[in-house]
Amino acid sequence: MNVLFRLLIIGLLTLSQNAFAVAVEDLFEVEVIAKSQSREDRNTAIKEAMTIVLGRVMAGENIFQDPVVQSALADAPRYVR
Repeated sequence: MNVLFRLLIIGLLTLSQNAFAVAVEDLFEVEVIAKSQSREDRNTAIKEAMTIVLGRVMAGENIFQDPVVQSALADAPRYVR
């Protein structure tokens, strides 16, 4: 009886948990202004935009110290359409 009661309680607890999903608009879209139309200023603006997007979607205090993130930021123009 005790085992059956515990299973019933566990079953009710798992059924009563609700999960909600929220659609986030423009999560991967950022608008930044480049100083000029030169390739260097464009790439700097793209890197700034990618930094903003990564800050939105990644968790942690030191995400920009991660070698993978640093590598992606170094090659940021490659990821822009």
